[in-house]
Amino acid sequence: PSPTTAGLVYAGTNAGFFRSTNSGTSWMEVDPGGGKAADLIAIPRVGGGAGDTVFLYMQTGGVFRSDDSGQTFISITPSQAISADSVGTKRGVLGVTQNGAHLYMAVEGVTGQGSLASFWYSTNQGTSWTRTHGPLSIGDNVQSWYNLCLAIDPVTPTRVWVGTTRISLTNDSGVNFSSPYAYNFGPNYSTVPHPDVHTIVFDKDYNGTTNQRLYLATDGGMYRSSNAAAGTPTFASINNRLGITQFYFGAV
Repeated sequence: PSPTTAGLVYAGTNAGFFRSTNSGTSWMEVDPGGGKAADLIAIPRVGGGAGDTVFLYMQTGGVFRSDDSGQTFISITPSQAISADSVGTKRGVLGVTQNGAHLYMAVEGVTGQGSLASFWYSTNQGTSWTRTHGPLSIGDNVQSWYNLCLAIDPVTPTRVWVGTTRISLTNDSGVNFSSPYAYNFGPNYSTVPHPDVHTIVFDKDYNGTTNQRLYLATDGGMYRSSNAAAGTPTFASINNRLGITQFYFGAV
């Protein structure tokens, strides 16, 4: 939903980008560049004024920005991107601070390039980009087509969390990455997150001091970190009777 306008809803789908002005009763397609919408983020309009700024990653088109609540878009695909960076040809995810001052993009890697083909950073809403890394091996399997997510620390915007098969952290906007834990394929899933991280969410009251809670959604359920601002955050499973099971092996 729009963060500023009641009834305005955005949807990124395999068939493209759509918007509704009546809470989803009807929809209108807006085609910025054709293809599959892999990620979108809407924030209050950058620079003030009514409406939203919408950032959109099209898997078969590139990166786009709208400054009029998704009615029209301009391309903000990095001009220096090369084919190996996979921007607009592979899956990508975006992250942006609420004031629009820090915009990040992580792009799916291909075989032989590690988990990411490229990682990008912009301080002007995508008008220009810095390619801070690429290709980049974070995680342990090349499957960012399946598990790829990104979250920015609400207090420290140069600290970014990227989820692939596991979590990787950067404290310098993507120049360097490290992981707070080793790849875990059992049996200690109670304190080390299960592989394949799909969502990273900070607590709505996160302040980096008295509240450092962060949540992960993985193939093995939910995890919480209560010290997400620490140099090496720790985690605990919070499945607590959550009715999920995933079988990897079996014998009769």
